[in-house]
Amino acid sequence: MRREFIKEVVGDLLYLYNEEIVDVIAHGANCFCTMGAGIAKQIKEQFPEAYYADMYYPEKIGDMRRLGNISGAHNNEVYNIYTQYKPGANADLIAVRLGLRKLNALFGKDKDIKTLGLPLIGCGIGGLNWSDVKKVIIEEITDMNLMIVHFTNELLEVIPTTTTEFNDKWRFHIETGFESQGLMIANEEVIKYLNKAFTLIPAEKHFVYSQIKLKFNQARVYVKGLPLNYIQRLEQDINEILNDI
Repeated sequence: MRREFIKEVVGDLLYLYNEEIVDVIAHGANCFCTMGAGIAKQIKEQFPEAYYADMYYPEKIGDMRRLGNISGAHNNEVYNIYTQYKPGANADLIAVRLGLRKLNALFGKDKDIKTLGLPLIGCGIGGLNWSDVKKVIIEEITDMNLMIVHFTNELLEVIPTTTTEFNDKWRFHIETGFESQGLMIANEEVIKYLNKAFTLIPAEKHFVYSQIKLKFNQARVYVKGLPLNYIQRLEQDINEILNDI
């Protein structure tokens, strides 16, 4: 088993791919070449060649022999996995397993381990139980790093765990003098608020602040172990402070 890590994040799979945080992405498709909803629709719109790969797959549209197979496009980095026969809540767990197995086999001989980004494949519209699907994903993807993405239409919500990872993953780096660049929040009123808000959080203050940055002039908060509603409240309060400046 060559896999180095498994990460489960909240974010946008296509954003992750476009930012080169994942190398390969895949999604669940049906055998009728619709790609008309969910992540499939987004892939069809952004990578039409993936739709063409689906349309011109060797087994004709509607052929059940597509199940459990894959088709690739966009420099072999975007894959359709045929996880269900027709549209709707009828994804097949065995087809998910077989498709993932084939995808893993494609990259198993690569010298460098690729990172595969997956949505909650077969769940949602497909109707499968996420705990069952997750178990299959982990069992079958053994030669690629894994990033499983719970979709949100917010900007990427990956939570870095070290300063190095933060610098590797984000456009805005933690560097000496970052305050003068206007990229990170360095406002006395905000810091006073954060000192109070994070009193009970056992974290190095400098790093906590490094995870709170401006993106499109709005504060975005990236902190481990906090419920979403509390993070949203932090963002709202910080934005109010900044708007009063």
